[in-house]
Amino acid sequence: MLNVLRPGVKFMDYVVVKGLGGGGMSYVWLTKRLSSGELFVVKEPIIKEEDDQVTKINIEKIRHEANVLRVVRHENIVNLVDAFEVLRTVSNVNLRPVIMVLEYIDGPSLDSYARGRILDKNEVLNLMKQLCDAVSFIHKHNVIHRDIKPRNILLRKSNVVKLIDFGTSRYYYDQPISNEAVISPGGYTAPEQRRFISTPQSDIWSLGAVLYFLVTGRDPEHDMPGYPDHVIATPDPRRYNKDVDYRIVKVIQKAMNPVMSNRYLTVDDLLEDLIGYGVGAAKTIEAPISLVIKGVKYDVLSDIIIIGRGDDVDSTRVQYQGDAALLEIRDDNKYISKRHCIIFRNSDKWFIKDLGSLNKTAVYRDGNWIEVYRGYKEESPPFELKDGDVVALAYDAKKGPYLQMLVKFNPHA
Repeated sequence: MLNVLRPGVKFMDYVVVKGLGGGGMSYVWLTKRLSSGELFVVKEPIIKEEDDQVTKINIEKIRHEANVLRVVRHENIVNLVDAFEVLRTVSNVNLRPVIMVLEYIDGPSLDSYARGRILDKNEVLNLMKQLCDAVSFIHKHNVIHRDIKPRNILLRKSNVVKLIDFGTSRYYYDQPISNEAVISPGGYTAPEQRRFISTPQSDIWSLGAVLYFLVTGRDPEHDMPGYPDHVIATPDPRRYNKDVDYRIVKVIQKAMNPVMSNRYLTVDDLLEDLIGYGVGAAKTIEAPISLVIKGVKYDVLSDIIIIGRGDDVDSTRVQYQGDAALLEIRDDNKYISKRHCIIFRNSDKWFIKDLGSLNKTAVYRDGNWIEVYRGYKEESPPFELKDGDVVALAYDAKKGPYLQMLVKFNPHA
C-alpha cells in the first residue's frame, strides 16, 4: 500500500497520531490540529501499485464523498472540515488523491453499542428520530445513501447520532462507479440494489432494518426467508423480543416490504408512524396521483401534470393553470428541461410522454430502465404507467437516472 499518511507525518496544520483502521476503499487516521490540539479524523483512499483500476476507483469514491458532504451539512451527519488534493506518483503516473478531514466522533458505532442487546423503547425512538432526520435531509438534496447500517452510524456523547460513509451514495449523476450494485451483509441492503436500482425507498428499507436491529440486537437477514432475491416474508422482531411495541413491528414490516413502492413513500411518513400518530392512523388522500421527488410527496389534484425545470423555485413547486398542474423542479445543472414530460390520465389509465427533452425520460420496470423518448424537440409516444413506477427525469444509459420520481395512484379519487 503506497499511501501518503503514516503516524508522525505533518501536513498543513495537522499531525497524524495513529491509524484507526480501514476497508477496501480507504484508510482512516486520527490526527491532531497543531494550532489548537483538537482531534480530527482523516480519510485517504487506498493506493495499490499493482492495481491501477482499484486505485482510481478508491480515489474517485473519496472525491465523491467529499462532494456530497459539502452539500449535506446536518447535525446528525459527520461534518466535513476540509478536503484537498495531494500529488502522488505511482508507476510513473501522477495521481491526485483527495484527503478528507472529518470531525472526530469519540464514541462507538451503533453496531458495537447495540449488538446482542435489547434497547429501551425510548432510547430506540430517540436514536431513530435522529437517524431519520438525517436521511430525510439527504433525500431532500437528492442524495441516496445506499449503505445505511449499524456500522455506518456512530454515537457521540449523550447518544447523538452521526451518519457516516457516503462513498457509495448517489447524487444526481455524481457517483464514483456507474450503475454500481451496493450490497452489504446482514439484511440492511434493499433487495432491488442487487438489481442495480437504488431509490429513496432503498434507504427506507435500511431504516427498517436498523430499527429491527435496535429492538432485537440481531441482524434481520436470518429472519427473512428467501432474502435477498425472493423475500417470502418481512422480519418479525417478536421472535426475539416478545415485548416490542406493536407499532414498531408494523413500521418495520412496511419499511421492509420486498416491493419498494409498497414501503413508506418518504422518511417523514415512516417517522410519523413511529413516533407521531401511530401506524394505521387514517390518512385522507383526495388527489388522484402522488409524486415523490427528493424525499417529499406531492399530491396532485389534476389528471394532467406537466413536469419541468423551474429556475425561480427553491426546490419543487406545484401550480395549477386551468385543468393542468405544472410541477416545477429546481435543477441548477439544467439536465431537466423546462418542459420535460407530461403525465396524464385517460379513462382509468395513466400515461407518460417525453416532451422532446434534451436528456430523456425513462421508466424503471421489471429490472430495466425503459427509455420514453423519441428525440430532442420531438414528443414521444405515450407510455402506460403502473402504480409504483419510478420515473427518471433525465437518463443516461451509462450513468443511470439523474433525478428519480416515484409515482403512486389513488384509484378512489
